[in-house]
Amino acid sequence: MRLFLTVGLAACLTVFGGLVQTALSAPEPPDDKAPPAPLDPAAIARGKKVYEAYCRTCHSVSGVKGVGGGPLDGMWGTEVELEEGDPVTYDEEFFRESLTTPAAKLTKGYANQMAPFEMSEPDTADLIAYVKSLSDAEIVRKTEQQTAEKRAKWLAELPAPEARIRYIYVFCNDLSKMRLTYSTCLSLQEIEYTETHDEGRLVYRTGGPDLMIMKWGSELPAETRWAWQPGGGTPEGAPITSFAIDYPLELYRRVVQTVAGAGPLCDIQTQTDVPMWRQGTHWSWTIRDAGGNTIELTCTPEEQPKDGETPKWKE
Repeated sequence: MRLFLTVGLAACLTVFGGLVQTALSAPEPPDDKAPPAPLDPAAIARGKKVYEAYCRTCHSVSGVKGVGGGPLDGMWGTEVELEEGDPVTYDEEFFRESLTTPAAKLTKGYANQMAPFEMSEPDTADLIAYVKSLSDAEIVRKTEQQTAEKRAKWLAELPAPEARIRYIYVFCNDLSKMRLTYSTCLSLQEIEYTETHDEGRLVYRTGGPDLMIMKWGSELPAETRWAWQPGGGTPEGAPITSFAIDYPLELYRRVVQTVAGAGPLCDIQTQTDVPMWRQGTHWSWTIRDAGGNTIELTCTPEEQPKDGETPKWKE
């Protein structure tokens, strides 16, 4: 499993010499695109009429079978393989070029059967709005999937880091309760535990930075706010330190069941009843331990769930 750290204050360390050379030689991160802006319903309605008048015979949309051209639904924003050359993004530039110069970029698997098409600018804009409307849900899902794949490839190509975070420190009043939370409920690998009346520490190996939980000598007020975390989990959250723990699917199921059953015994609070599917890429469940630390429990399955499909986590 992996442990990620989210910090309210970002620190940037720049060191001359080898570290600078490493940074300069690292590959560029992938270009993450924002979701599309809302479309004009009137333009969509006009664009549908344009489609029915000029495009329907050859190009299919949901429930309408074409006879030769590629489909128009679920395509916008996705990556298109060509008969020749590198893949391109199905966007406005590609769509307009396909209208005026169809042979310039032929989609793989389709012959050049379309003649150059002259269409007024208002009709073209309305047709684009209609085609986009056929893909809105698919745009988000496929774009997020492609972005995740590009990012995974980019991370794999990064050089090994010369420096790493050694420990994450968390403080608490009740070390035994935190041990029950992290060792039993969250299934972290405990590698050290010592405690006296006045002090103590608990250390976990995570595959990233080790997590060290220390008993504080005087009373600490528990944080009552949820931390803000990326991905839509807590949009109203506070800018305070939090972290995320990532699990393989089967262990994730066991952790969810354990937290649901034993969580109240160690004062674990959950933000939702069950994990939520977020960003089209992973399951996420935000909880808070007895010390008030916000923790996101995540799982990225090999296969994405079907629309509306939710595992029976607590059975």
